[in-house]
Amino acid sequence: MITQFESTQVRGRGRARGMGYPTINLDIPTIFDLESGVYAAEVIIKEQKYLSLLYYGASPTFGDEQKTMEIYLIDLKDHMAPETVDQIIKVKILKHLRPIIKFEKVQELIKQIEEDIKNARICNNK
Repeated sequence: MITQFESTQVRGRGRARGMGYPTINLDIPTIFDLESGVYAAEVIIKEQKYLSLLYYGASPTFGDEQKTMEIYLIDLKDHMAPETVDQIIKVKILKHLRPIIKFEKVQELIKQIEEDIKNARICNNK
């Protein structure tokens, strides 16, 4: 399984921002063997490290079958977000947190994201 890779930002749909979790959508590398799911990750943008959640796969909650990849920089407010356009984004996978789940309601997804953030923090503090 891949544990580190580099990518660049691509345009997303803006759903995560609307839920209160703005993400950076990433271009999926051509040769990529990561299992679909949610991961704790360390992301480096312009030499700055960020604890992050990485989502890779389809979005069954929203009826999307095409795989996407996005990162959420934990503990970062919008006004503090790094400039990511035309930047190399380095990603290091820390731990697979869970498989993709289809949620019936967006509120259930938001609750799960909060749990994912807690689990990412735990894995980062080990």
